[in-house]
Amino acid sequence: MMQPQGYTLETCPATSPNQQGASMLDIALNVGDIYKLKNVRKHIYLQIANGRDALVFSSGSEITESSSVDMMFRLPVVVQDIKKNWARIGKFDLYPEARGYSSYYENDIGTSKQYVTCLEDPDRRIEVDETEIQGMEKLAFHSTIHIVKRLKKLGFDLEDWNDSNA
Repeated sequence: MMQPQGYTLETCPATSPNQQGASMLDIALNVGDIYKLKNVRKHIYLQIANGRDALVFSSGSEITESSSVDMMFRLPVVVQDIKKNWARIGKFDLYPEARGYSSYYENDIGTSKQYVTCLEDPDRRIEVDETEIQGMEKLAFHSTIHIVKRLKKLGFDLEDWNDSNA
């Protein structure tokens, strides 16, 4: 993942799977928990990562800790939505992509200023320009509807899931 200028390993380090820093973004999901998208034939999962955001991935079949998986993206999620539309299937060691803390960009409302925030210390923001946030996720909490739309854009056939499921 590209880190914008101003972030170093000291300011947004990769951490061990057991290290869980408290932050204003702490939510009622447990790091390492695995959830499967309900009401679809495809094997779409998410794992709660350090920082309490989620790593979204797929597998060719039901997963185990040793399953081969296809990582897709990582983003903050809406807790109540996850508990409604995803089934918790267990807790695994964190996948490598879920171990560190992610950085996201955000905008101040009413200004053109943009900042990067690392979930390890979300109160610390670094002002950046447009070129430094290319390819980064925006700091926004995503519901299942947004995740499914994104998966469909990536070519996943999820026609058996519809918005009325949410």
